[in-house]
Amino acid sequence: MLLRRAYMRVDPADLGWLREQGLDSVSKVLVHAGDDVSAISHSSDVYRVEVDDPRVRGGCFFVKRYLYPRWSQRIKQTFRGAMLGPSRAKFEFEFLSEMRRRGLPAVRPIAFGEDRVVGFTRTTFLITEGQTDAMSLDAFALRDDGVALQDRKLRSQYAVQLGRAVRRMHRAGVRHGGLFWRNILVRPTDHDETRRVAFLDPDRRGRLFSGPVPKADAVADLAEFTASAIAFGIRGGLSRFLRAYRDTHQLGSADRELKRVVVGRAIPLARAERQRNAVTRIINGLRLRARRERRDTPGVEIRSSDAFFEYLHQHRREGTPQLQTKRLIRFQIREGEAVRRVTDRLLAFDGVGYAPADGSAEHPDLTVAVDCEAWLAIINARSDAFSLIRARGIRISGDTTILAGLLRDVWQ
Repeated sequence: MLLRRAYMRVDPADLGWLREQGLDSVSKVLVHAGDDVSAISHSSDVYRVEVDDPRVRGGCFFVKRYLYPRWSQRIKQTFRGAMLGPSRAKFEFEFLSEMRRRGLPAVRPIAFGEDRVVGFTRTTFLITEGQTDAMSLDAFALRDDGVALQDRKLRSQYAVQLGRAVRRMHRAGVRHGGLFWRNILVRPTDHDETRRVAFLDPDRRGRLFSGPVPKADAVADLAEFTASAIAFGIRGGLSRFLRAYRDTHQLGSADRELKRVVVGRAIPLARAERQRNAVTRIINGLRLRARRERRDTPGVEIRSSDAFFEYLHQHRREGTPQLQTKRLIRFQIREGEAVRRVTDRLLAFDGVGYAPADGSAEHPDLTVAVDCEAWLAIINARSDAFSLIRARGIRISGDTTILAGLLRDVWQ
């Protein structure tokens, strides 16, 4: 057995333009630098690449990379089946291909590759085709601070369309395994209902059946979908979604029991989804800020945590306080490499400005725990912000809409 093995599989129809883009080998994809990051975690990133080439439908493609630099990560992937079975990227490539073969709306996989060391997965990636005017459902929900989904009529339309799309998927024998909103694409401007929803990023929990998906697997998918709704604070619409999913005009006793079970399974999942939503808000904000600064003059750089708090204390909008109860924000910023010092500050926001608050508060409305260098990279919209988020992490709990407003004030 070879100590090191790199392997790449490409749809033959795409080999020509991939080669022209310099992405026709594992090594080239892994060193390719994409600056339009769509998602990021400790072990993966996703970035979008626009291409002015008629052979690339949608005018863009996405590269998703799974990176396991430490042996502990590689061993963990082994227990998830990546040594004897397919890598995560290969699993997704084959699963999406099968979904499309069954006539389901799934993104088209273009290529996957993997780099293994003595059988352990070191890195793996998936390239998928972009879709014109499409965005993930979570990004749509966050757009303009959630204005779109505050429209009851529009929310009702999407509940029906999504319910029908998931019903079709389950009747075709596909359990997605990660049916959170971030893994569902929508086209807000497309008037063809059959084209408005598409699926991506199936999880290893996903299963393919020869007949309709068993009830237990269907409940798991529905719970993940519902967890995202709860994380966004959207509880209305689930009955309408389930009526469309069950293809009925009125929920019977069995349907109401299904709803009860789904919500019970979803509530524990919603906490992690709120954390993901918070990071998504940061990523979307960073992308917009970076684009603006490429056009305009960069803003003032904040060089320390003390300077950040000073900036907030000085920043005050015009007008009188708008909130009857101040919102409390706790920052726990880790500083220093050799000696880890934590700066713990509590701020109060009254709707127009920020001020120091009593540090004894036990239950702030928002808590942000982050490495200092990563936080400075975020608030200054530096090019290394994404890599620092992945390497050093950020933990956010509480009302993430407060964070969105705070970052807007800093990035103004």
